[in-house]
Amino acid sequence: MGMPKISRRAEAAIVVILKEWPTKQRLTWDSLRRQIAKKFKASDVWSRQSLSANEAIYNAYEAAKKPGAERSSAPQHSRSWYVKRVIELELQVADLSAKKTALQLRHMQLIHNVSLLPGGIGLLALPLPSNTRRRREDR
Repeated sequence: MGMPKISRRAEAAIVVILKEWPTKQRLTWDSLRRQIAKKFKASDVWSRQSLSANEAIYNAYEAAKKPGAERSSAPQHSRSWYVKRVIELELQVADLSAKKTALQLRHMQLIHNVSLLPGGIGLLALPLPSNTRRRREDR
């Protein structure tokens, strides 16, 4: 059996290897595979095809292949862009938290209402009916 799929953690570690690749050292897929083997202390590593099929690794590889003058570690966006983005995301989190709280309240109200029905407690103990076609066909 071949190597397992590249995990997010392994992908991030490989991208770091590529970002820190010395400009004076020649970068090839084989040299990258040797570095990965050293980093992960493994005898078997992913193939060139597997590595290049991963978009993040491929992009980092292409960036590392560029001459030193073209390589840039500077952020792609200005600080103000990141500040605005953080504010947008914080507002989005607050909005989603409010929606979650409202849904939790509605859920509790529905449970209370069902419990008041004759036999309602028994209804709450039953498994939920299927809402997908595949599950209905499995019965």
